[in-house]
Amino acid sequence: MSHRSRAGLNFSNDVSQSRYSDMKKQEKIPEERNVTIRQEVLRLLEYDDLTVGELSKKIGKSEKELYDHLEHLVGSKSLVIIPAECLKCGYIFEKREKVKKPGKCPQCKNTYIKQPMFTAAKPRFNRSA
Repeated sequence: MSHRSRAGLNFSNDVSQSRYSDMKKQEKIPEERNVTIRQEVLRLLEYDDLTVGELSKKIGKSEKELYDHLEHLVGSKSLVIIPAECLKCGYIFEKREKVKKPGKCPQCKNTYIKQPMFTAAKPRFNRSA
């Protein structure tokens, strides 16, 4: 029977090791929400045009997590991208459909680029008619 010591704990068999593994892993309990993240994003964007960073701070989720939600909302035509812009030469990334900020400008090769912003898509017709 081998004894391994990790942080002062003795492991004499696989059962003890699995208990240690269980102690290390703690389940992440999801926070309770009345609305989905996508609904919250759309609600915020009805009143203001925001970048991913600004949305992240207001919603309390990481930018990385929000990118998937933003891509879905753009694909479903619920969200409109206000294109990124090069702050050196003024190039506007009009045809870019990705939600992430471009790495560099195709004209001047500068990396100082204003992040794209997002806004809620406006309804095309009046439903009360």
